[in-house]
Order: sequence, then structure tokens, then C-alpha cells
Amino acid sequence: MSSCLMFSKFEVRGWAWLCAISVLGCAACATPPPPPPVQVPSPPLPPPMAVLELPREAAPAKPILEPSDNAARHVLAYHDRVRQMSAAELPQELNRLNAAPGGPATILETALALGQTRNNGDLAKGLSLLESLLRIQSPELQPWHPIARLLATRFAEQRRLEEQIERLNLQLRDNQRESSRKLEQINEKLEALKAIERSLTVRSNAAPVSSTK
Repeated sequence: MSSCLMFSKFEVRGWAWLCAISVLGCAACATPPPPPPVQVPSPPLPPPMAVLELPREAAPAKPILEPSDNAARHVLAYHDRVRQMSAAELPQELNRLNAAPGGPATILETALALGQTRNNGDLAKGLSLLESLLRIQSPELQPWHPIARLLATRFAEQRRLEEQIERLNLQLRDNQRESSRKLEQINEKLEALKAIERSLTVRSNAAPVSSTK
């Protein structure tokens, strides 16, 4: 009787545990599943950067030269050529220029060639050519006037210096002639004194010696 009662107690406890477990299981089954994680949309990717094409540098435009610039370039180029000519080549160059048409370029080239000969009077001829070109006022010659005026100024200064040097050389030669003349006079006086001295010596030797009795 007691064993049956005890079994019944154990049985009751077992069923109680089973019921509790069943209730917990049902409660667990009844619990709704957690909501899925919210997916935050990623920001849109920026559009690919366009390759910027830098503008190509344009080729520098050639400067437009004024007629006076072209005239100066021509004269400077000829000056570089004529100053390298020898003394034998310059007369041939002057002959060629004398036979060429008498334009402004030829006049300036002739003046430069005359300025290189170093002959007496050639520099004055070149300066006269430049001054005659400057006196002509015409549209065709206006571009040549600036370089012609520059050369005329240089030729005039060079001529002034050469004339000053010539005057100094003349003065030096005059002084040398005067010094030579004075030196000759001094030598003549010295020779005259020597002659007088020699004559006195001869006379003293020729005088008779007086004898005592």
C-alpha cells in the first residue's frame, strides 16, 4: 500500500515535470522569431571621373616685323659679313655695289663697306651717302631712316675721333721737328765751342818760350 502510494507520488512528480517542460516548449514555440536585420542601402558610387583634356598650347605666332625692323636686320646681317672681308676683298665688294641698282639697301651697304676700308676719305664718302639718304623724305625710304641715322651718328663720331688723332699726330710731328731743330742748334753751338777750344790750345802750344840771359 505504501509502495503504491510512493509510486504514485513519483509518478505525479514526473508528470508535473513533463507538463512544465511541455509548457516551456510551447512557450518557446509560440515566441515569434526575431525580425531580420535591416539592411541599410549602401550609398551609390560616384560616376567615373571624366578625363579632362587640357587644351593644347597653340604654337607661338611669328611676330610681325615692321618694315624698319626688316631694314635693320638686313643692314646688321650685311655688317657682320663685310667686317670679315680682307683688304683685298673690300675693293671688289665696292665694285659690285657700284654696279648694283641704287636702292636704299645698296646705299647703306656701300656706306658700311667704305667705313671698313680705313682709306683716307672713304669714311667721309660713306657719311655723305648716309646724309643724302636721310635728306630724301619718301614713304619708300622711311623704313631705312632709323638705321641710316644710327650709322650716320657713328660715322660722324668716328670721323671726329680720327680727325682729332690726325691733329695730335701733326702736333707731335711738329714738336718732333722743333725738337730736332733745337737739338741741331745746340749741337752746332757745341761744335763751335769745341772749335774755339781747339784753336786756343793750338795757339798756346805755338807761343815761343822766352829765354833768360
